[in-house]
Amino acid sequence: MKKLIALLLSLITILAIAPACSINDTEVSVIWLNYSAERALKGDCDQFQATIADAFDRGAYIEKIDHVDYDAENNPATQLTLAESALEKGCSALVVYATELTPSVAIVKAAEAKEVSVTFICESSLVALAIKAALAVPVVGSSYEKVAIVAVDTASLTKVLGTKIASDLAANYDKFDRNKDGKISYIAFSGASLLVPEINAKLVEAEKPEIEMVSFTAINEGWTEAGEPPYELILTGNNDLVVELLLALREKEFNYKKLVTNFIPFYTVGIEANARDLLINERAGEEIEEEELAAYSVMNAIDSGYISAAGLVNDDEVALSTAAIVRNFIKGNEMMKGVEESYISTEINGVVLVPYTVYPNA
Repeated sequence: MKKLIALLLSLITILAIAPACSINDTEVSVIWLNYSAERALKGDCDQFQATIADAFDRGAYIEKIDHVDYDAENNPATQLTLAESALEKGCSALVVYATELTPSVAIVKAAEAKEVSVTFICESSLVALAIKAALAVPVVGSSYEKVAIVAVDTASLTKVLGTKIASDLAANYDKFDRNKDGKISYIAFSGASLLVPEINAKLVEAEKPEIEMVSFTAINEGWTEAGEPPYELILTGNNDLVVELLLALREKEFNYKKLVTNFIPFYTVGIEANARDLLINERAGEEIEEEELAAYSVMNAIDSGYISAAGLVNDDEVALSTAAIVRNFIKGNEMMKGVEESYISTEINGVVLVPYTVYPNA
């Protein structure tokens, strides 16, 4: 994300010096499963695809790629039809958001017949590998070489976020150990306990005690009469839970106004969930514009210091990698030219796995 933000800061300069022409003579057709700009404004499509589409718009500008988005409205059969129509019209390249094997293989076969490249975007590395495996199957698959897949490396989440959490804990262990018992206790929600092995491994490397779980079904249970929490670390695997958890903490005067003294380290996954109820709570009695409420998200809660950090999909790197590959296909370059080397799979040809990143509070 920060890489693309830096690029955008120089956008005026780019506009001043970049030629108006694109590198492709005919459109690059981008076939989304569940996204259009119009539906995104209404919040009526997949948030991940909307985020990637927005990032790809900027990446395509950087690479001088003229592209047109198409929306299958969450119908895989329609997605195949749109791809075939784009090929018939003579598109320069296809970019396809892929979730299912059958239409993906069919799209590759149709593109091969027209000698047009296909670059798939996948939210999960498991989907990417499944598509690759399906294409490798004799008879039903295809050996077409102008196929690439850019996917989120889902397996990287525990390592990336776990390392961040362990680093923060190790640097502030005595401070975060509120009850001074020599260890940090945690409470976990929505599968976040999967982060713990990585956290503990890194803490051991730093010669710090491992974290230990305490069991509570609600975040406001077990507090002492003195107003101290029974846990010293909060983990959640879903940012949809953030608002509920923060509002409960505010009832205890934690993670809100007294951040210096009353703060429990809090980590989540994702930053896009709407957090309007936090804003309403903060401005009780005030009239707030609906646009502001609609825009207020978990990212804003992190920026305000209420949450320590979040692991999130590196949508900018997914988009930049995809745009670079499309450019290479169009210009006849080596497929992975300009793609971050550490993302390129050394085991499966034509696959780029972009790891998660961390969004920290300021």
